[in-house]
Order: sequence, then structure tokens, then C-alpha cells
Amino acid sequence: MASGQSKIELILDLKNRIGVGLSQAKKQINTDTSQMQRRLNEFSASSVKNFKSAAAEIPMLGNGLRLMSNPIAIASTLVTGLAAGFVKATDRAAEFNHEFRDLANLNLDKPQSEINDLRKMVLDSAWRKGFNAEKTANAYNELQSTAGIYGAEARPIVEKQGEFALLMKTSMDSYVAGTAKAMANWRFGVDKLDAFNKSNYAAMQVGVVSFEELAKVQSTFAGSAASINQSFDTANKLFSLFTVKTKSVDEAATLTKSLFNDLTKATTVKAFKKIGIDLFDSNKRLKQADMIMLELNDKFLKLKNDKSIVSLKNQFHGSEGLIAMIQAATDKSGELRKMLDEFKDSKFNTDAALLQAQNDIVARQEKLANRIDLLVIKMGHIMLPIKEWFVDKASKYVEYVGLATKSQAEREQEFRVQQDEDIQKKYGGILSNVGNMSEEQYNKYLGAMRFEANRYFDKYSQKTEYIKNANRLTLPSQMLFLGEKDRLESYDKYDNFARQKDLARSKSLTKLMSDFEDARLNKDNIPTAPTKPPASDTSGDLSGISDKLNRVVGASQAPRNITVNIDAFNKGGINTQNTSLQNMDAKQIEDWFIDMCYRAIRNVELGYN
Repeated sequence: MASGQSKIELILDLKNRIGVGLSQAKKQINTDTSQMQRRLNEFSASSVKNFKSAAAEIPMLGNGLRLMSNPIAIASTLVTGLAAGFVKATDRAAEFNHEFRDLANLNLDKPQSEINDLRKMVLDSAWRKGFNAEKTANAYNELQSTAGIYGAEARPIVEKQGEFALLMKTSMDSYVAGTAKAMANWRFGVDKLDAFNKSNYAAMQVGVVSFEELAKVQSTFAGSAASINQSFDTANKLFSLFTVKTKSVDEAATLTKSLFNDLTKATTVKAFKKIGIDLFDSNKRLKQADMIMLELNDKFLKLKNDKSIVSLKNQFHGSEGLIAMIQAATDKSGELRKMLDEFKDSKFNTDAALLQAQNDIVARQEKLANRIDLLVIKMGHIMLPIKEWFVDKASKYVEYVGLATKSQAEREQEFRVQQDEDIQKKYGGILSNVGNMSEEQYNKYLGAMRFEANRYFDKYSQKTEYIKNANRLTLPSQMLFLGEKDRLESYDKYDNFARQKDLARSKSLTKLMSDFEDARLNKDNIPTAPTKPPASDTSGDLSGISDKLNRVVGASQAPRNITVNIDAFNKGGINTQNTSLQNMDAKQIEDWFIDMCYRAIRNVELGYN
């Protein structure tokens, strides 16, 4: 009884002590909580005061703060903003890279590092001048594709001509494209850009044409003008003159082109010579067309009556462009000379143009918008590898789902086609080149293919290798958390796609070996001089492979008659209980058995002397 009583007393004493301890702990917690609450209240009051002050200074901030009344809202807004910014930046970088591909495709002979430097140069040019990123890439592309000017040589042209185009309120990439065509036709460099721009500005002042129109149609007559050594100044003068007398700039450009095509024809040279005008100077060089036209104008000015004027005009026969030039030369009012003098005296005031651009708020906003867009692109390039990783993984998952929707036969066929194509790329040309191989080279190729075929078949036969990689994203996400046994079942359920690829590759290599040997047997002449075989990846050094093969190679031309007797090869059945075959279905076991029979016969054949 005493013993029982002492136990009860002990329990009661323990209860009292626990109660006292809990009470003390409760008081301490209450005290600490009160202090924490007080500090939070002080922080909250201080924060509200500071936010109110900021909202008073910045009215728009007040509205925004009212929408974010709790920390969860603030955190959600930040996360949403960051996510939206990430998507926007990476999408924008991807869009730019898509446009940049045209320029990159022109430089496939260059290393990737150089193409990356070129991309950076394009973005730097756009940033310095406030250009649109895609238009800048197009400008570099036009210069390289049209005039063969690349990289650092193209940069000053893009920046100078692009800036001039913006001052003249025209598309910078269109104007650079026009410049590229002019440089290709008239063969001038960076040192002539100012003169070229001045000539184009004069054409706009004297003629009825805008900068944008000139950039588009100048290439129509540039080639024909340059082909007879007429300068871009001369071509622009004649074009400007025709714009005043025609309905459209396209018609004027066509007339200019046809004039230069006819100017050196024998009938034209003869007609001018007949009236006392030599088209060539003392150095036997063709005179500039505007000077020829002025000489012709002098002839018309000396004529006294209309009949003589008509008679002189009738001396010339040719295209509409030549006739338009003759018609313009009949001017007696002085307008022709006045226009040509205005063209010559025209001056482009860069400072005045810059001042006008500074006063154009729309142009300034466009530059600002372009620079902001460039910042987004540059940030997107930093984050783009993350997006590429997601796309890569998603692509593999989509491929997996696509395969899962097909039947077993369709998957096997697709795998076989894929592996056949890959094998042809790797060992391409060996069938047609088999007759040029020495015996050593032939054995080396055959050994490499056999080594690879056996390696992939062994991989196909060993599921444990695939179990180690069961957490790959090529598997459905629910498989990631399965145990080894469940993963085995899941692999069987989804037909072991990776293993089926390895089996398909092994079969493709086996088929190629057979074709390779047949091609070798059908060759009559094998040269004794060895030729270097094309390099191929055999997942390791090929040296010594042929030495490890259990075969003896005799004369390849010799006919072979081999008889293989197989007595009950499958006597007793196939043990599928305690081997790696236990997880195969009937079709897989059948494929395995056929392949083993084929390999047995093949080894006998290859070992025959």
C-alpha cells in the first residue's frame, strides 16, 4: 500500500511541477508576444507615416499604395511583375534573335563567338543612335549581302546613314539599303558618304521626290549609270529633272535608266556627232550626261525658228529616256540651267537639321522608346538561357507524349527511320568507298560498327541503366517519385522508349554492316595503296578494336559457302524468370531471340577463313 501511495504522490508531484512550468512559460510567452506586438505596431505606424509622406509628394503613388493594403498583395504584385517582366524580356530577346538570323546566316563560315560579337555590335549601334533593333540588324544585313561590307567596316556606314535618314524623316534600314546598292554600283567607300548624302538632299530639293522614295527607286538607274561611268551626282540630276516632267518617281527612274542605256549606242553617238557634239572628252572618256545636255541646249539656243528645232530633234531616235533628255535640252527659258545650278549649289546644313530633330518631340520619344526596348532585349539575353532550358525540356516532354499516342509498331518504325538517318550521317559514304579501302581500313570500319552495335544492344538488354535515369523530364512527372520496382513497371507500361531507340540503332548498324560486307564482296579490284578513311565517332579510339574481334579475314574476293547446323538452339525454352528478360513483353523477347540467332550466325560467318 505504501508503495502504491508513493507512486500516486510521485505522479501528483510531477503534475504540479509541470503545471507550474507551463504557467511560467505562458507568462513569458505573453510578455514576449506583447513586446513583439508593440514593436510591430511602432514599425507599422512609422511605415504608414512614411508612405503617406511619399504619396503626398507623388500623387500617382497614393493610388498605387491604396491598392496594396497588405503584404500578400505587395508580394503578389512583385512576383507577378517579375514574372511578366521575365516573359516580356525573354520574348523580346527571342524576337530580336529571330530577325538577327538573316544576318547570322550570311556568316555561317565564322565561329559562333564572332557571330555573338556581331550581335552585340548591332545592339550597340542601335543604342548609340537610338535606332530600332530589328531595323539596325536589317541595315547590317543589307550592307553585307549587297556590298560585301561586314562587321566593323559596316558599323560607321550604318550609324552615319541611319542617323542621316532619321534627320530626313525616313526609314533608316531602307536608306542604308539604298546606300549599299549605291556603294555596290558606284564603288565608293565611307569617304564619299557625305557627298552621296548631299547629292540625295539636292535631288530632294530640286526634284519632286522624298528621301524615302529616292531610297527605293535609286537602285533602278544606279546600275545603268555606273556602267557607263556616270557619277551618282549626274544620275541624281537627270532623275530630279525627270521627276518634274513625269507623273511619278517610278516613271522618272525608268526614264533615267533608259537614257543611260541608250547614251552609248552607236546610233546615239553618231547623231550627236552629226550635229557637232562629241560624247567623249580628250581622254576618250564619256562625258557626264548633264554636260552633254548643256552642250545640246546651246545648239538649240542658236536655232532661229521652230522648223530648225524640229529638224534637230528628229536627228535622234531611241528610248523614251533619250527623247526626254533631248526634249529637256530644247529649253529656252533658262529653267534647265537654273535647276542644274540649284542642284550644284545645294548645301545640307547638319546643325540646322539636328536642331529641327531636337524640336520634334515625336522623334525624341521614338529614340527613347527604342533605347528602352534595347534594355529589355539586353536583359532578355541574360535570362534567355533559362527560357531555352524550359523549351528544351518541354520539347522532350511533347516528343514523349507524341510517341505515347502511337502504336508499338509505329514507334518502332519511327525509331528505325531516325536511327537509319543518324547512322547514314555518321558512316555516310563508306558503301560507295568500300572499293578504295585497304583490308586494314575495311576491318577497322567493320570492327567499329560491330562494337557500336553490340554496345547499344547491351544497353537495350540492361534495364538497370535506365532506372538510374528515371528522374529525367522525358518521363511523366508522376514517375519521379516511384520506387525502383514501380519504375520498372512504368517503363514497361510506356514501352521503354529510350531502350527501343537503342535497339533500333543496333539493328540499323547491323543492317549497315551486312550491306558493307556485301558491297565489299561485289568489288572486283581492291587497290593495294591504303587511303585514309573518313573520320567517324565510335565513342572511343578505334585502335585495337579489330584485334579484339574473334575473326580471321581472308581474301575478300574469294567465294564463301558456309553451312551452319543449329540443333535445338532453343532446347528447353528461354528462362525469363531469373534473368533480365523477366520484364520484357512477348514482342521484345521475340526480337531478342531473333537478334541472338542472327548474331550467332554472323559470328560464324565472320570467323570463317
